[in-house]
Amino acid sequence: MYVNKTSKDQYKEYLEKCEGMGFTVESEKTESYYTAYNETGYTLSMVYYESDKKFSITLEAPEKMDTLQWPTSELVSLLPVPKSSVGRISSESSDYFYVYIGETSLDDYKNYVNQCSEAGFTVNYEKGEKYYNADNNEGYHISLNYRGNNIMAIEIASPNEEPETVVPETTVPETVAPETAAPETAMPEATPSADISIELVDGMRPEFKEAMDSYEAFYDKYCDVMKKYKENPSDLSLLAEYTGLISELAEMDEAFEKWENTDMNDAELKYYAEVNARVAAKLLAVAGS
Repeated sequence: MYVNKTSKDQYKEYLEKCEGMGFTVESEKTESYYTAYNETGYTLSMVYYESDKKFSITLEAPEKMDTLQWPTSELVSLLPVPKSSVGRISSESSDYFYVYIGETSLDDYKNYVNQCSEAGFTVNYEKGEKYYNADNNEGYHISLNYRGNNIMAIEIASPNEEPETVVPETTVPETVAPETAAPETAMPEATPSADISIELVDGMRPEFKEAMDSYEAFYDKYCDVMKKYKENPSDLSLLAEYTGLISELAEMDEAFEKWENTDMNDAELKYYAEVNARVAAKLLAVAGS
């Protein structure tokens, strides 16, 4: 949620109340950003937007995990077996595997990174305090992340499968410079029918044309940020932009899809399909870059 018309002092006052309620575990704090867990594993993240005089509040429930049966597939056999057997598989196929492992401290995570390095994942590696990306000699790619709250994320993809291009399942960045986050993008609402009495733009209602162009412009920026992020995942300014964009993603998609249920004329139907195809092509290009 967003809290509008607030000063930075009001933001700080609210943050202190959250700390008083126990959101202090593994906290990360800057002048305008805060993230922390409480003892039961709930995640709080807050961002203050100086230019808009507002702040955002995001609260996530703990990951639900159980005793995990470690897969025996050819792909997963390339990975060391984690120390903990508590976890949840997010995605599994012959070419791709993503899993969350619980009851894993930061030291346990670092030991697992070393094990993966010893297993041959050292090609084109990138390493930070809480992330590790690398390939092996056969082109298999892994991405390891310590998410906090004693949870580690493990991703492996075969040379035929591109890794995910977005931060999986609303991962909160380790540190963000919130002032650079993208502002909210307003998208005109869908109207129930194509009213031919108004002046059309290229055969389309002005609000429809504006909505389609806003949607495509949003994804132009999204793809540009994701391309840069893949090239430099440790750039904090890109993480900040990503945080702003991901908060708008579902809203933009929902607003775009609403037009599908309206009475579009022939020009609008054609433009709707063209925009949809162009956006899909741009996302595919980013995934393959």
